[in-house]
Amino acid sequence: MHDVIRNFHSYGFNDRATSVRIDRGTWELCEHAGFGGYCIIADRDIWDLRDYGFNNQISSVRRVPDSYRYRDGYYSSGYYDEHYRESGYGVGVYASSGYSGDYFEVGVDIEDFQLYAAGYNGSLEVLGGRWEACDQSHYRGRCTVVEGRYDDLGRIGLAAIGSIRLVN
Repeated sequence: MHDVIRNFHSYGFNDRATSVRIDRGTWELCEHAGFGGYCIIADRDIWDLRDYGFNNQISSVRRVPDSYRYRDGYYSSGYYDEHYRESGYGVGVYASSGYSGDYFEVGVDIEDFQLYAAGYNGSLEVLGGRWEACDQSHYRGRCTVVEGRYDDLGRIGLAAIGSIRLVN
C-alpha cells in the first residue's frame, strides 16, 4: 500500500485481501468503502488477516498520520479510544446536511479532523457524551459544545469541522 484507496472495488480487489504488507507508516484498514464499518489500525505486516477476523473483508485503506499515536505506543482499533468505546462515547458526522451522504464515526479526540474526513461537514449526531467541535484544527476558531443531533452544521455556526474532542 502506498496511497489512499477509498474503494478497492475500483481495482478489482474488494474483499479479497488475506494478508497486508506495510512498507512504512501506520494504516487504517476498513471493511467498507469510504473507510466505513469495522476498521483496524496496522503499523506492521499482517500475514494472516484471519487472526483479526478480517480475512477477505478489506474495502478501503488510508495512511494514519504519525501524530495519531496513543499511550505506550499502542494504536486504537479504528477511530475509537478503548475507554471511549467502553463508555459509549462517539459522534457520527455526515458529508451532507440532513444526515445524508458518506458517514464517518469518531470516538477519539481529533486535532485535525480534515486529515481523516475532509468534506464531512454537513450534519452531526452525538452517539454518546458531550463533544466540542471547532471550525479550525487544534481546537481553535469558533468552537461549540454539541450533544444531540444537528441536521445542518451551518445552523450552529460551523462551516467545517477542523477538530473535535470529548468534553464530558
